[in-house]
Amino acid sequence: IRDKLVTGVQTCALPISTVEKIWPDLKLSYPCMLVSPMDAKTKLTFPLIAQTKMDGMRFNALVENGQVTYRSRAGKELDLFGALDKDVLALTAGEPFVLDGELLMAGPDGTTPMDRKTGNGLLTKFQKGTGTAQLAKQIRAVVWDIIPLECFRKGKCTIGYQERWRMLVTEKPGLIQVAPIHIVNSIEEAQTLYQQKLAEGEEGLVLKDPKGHWEDKRVKHQVKMKAELEADLYCVGVTAGTGKFQGKIGALMVESKGRDVRTSVGTGLSDAERSLDPSEFVGKIVAVKYNAIITDKKTGERSLFLPVLVEVREDKTEADAL
Repeated sequence: IRDKLVTGVQTCALPISTVEKIWPDLKLSYPCMLVSPMDAKTKLTFPLIAQTKMDGMRFNALVENGQVTYRSRAGKELDLFGALDKDVLALTAGEPFVLDGELLMAGPDGTTPMDRKTGNGLLTKFQKGTGTAQLAKQIRAVVWDIIPLECFRKGKCTIGYQERWRMLVTEKPGLIQVAPIHIVNSIEEAQTLYQQKLAEGEEGLVLKDPKGHWEDKRVKHQVKMKAELEADLYCVGVTAGTGKFQGKIGALMVESKGRDVRTSVGTGLSDAERSLDPSEFVGKIVAVKYNAIITDKKTGERSLFLPVLVEVREDKTEADAL
């Protein structure tokens, strides 16, 4: 029923958050705990748990009555052809729990993950219903949290994070890896580990309060350390290409929730993507990396400095707010 209501709301181009404000008892948004960005105002109380910031596609594995279902961050059901069922049931002992983590696609060696754009592009097929059993054999996952199903549906779990993580530890890893943890006792230790992860080609770190509860909101007891800024923005249109891109897409016109930030992004579009029909982008959420938010001194309008397209976010339906 929820899926049908969400589809109806999206067809009317209404933000789910707006509908929920009008009818508070109508819970349409899918439960999801988000971390906060780290900035100069962030207050950290050590010791903290540090984990590598993953670079795949967010997902949940829900176990109920001994059966496993998979959903995207936005709550859309994923058909993974049972590829991870055995490992999910092993991690949860078949009990009603929800695993939180990210899906990855294994490369030719069957172990090393593909790069984000390639891997997530293939994983998108399982959101669109075009995935295959053969392709599903390449799916791997990293999970970092386990939440009792009842608590997940209520939007709050009072079990501390470190205790939840310990529930995940297994001596027989299969296609699902449990995200390792490091204990950091100071900002200096966190920075050293952060630089190490960047040198290894990772995106950065997520710092977590060992006692932090799971909540259906953006929490302050988990923060992310990243080298580049990234925003998920709504694509409202395209501009026509010129020169060698004549007759193709030149750039995407994107904006934040509330239209506080508006910009165009062409860098990052491949030749193949520029040849696509604009409907492949317009009306969807796209991830954009950038260096800073800049403000036009004359008009007061905000845009992004050096924006680069990362990918289409098929797993999201709402843009980030300023």
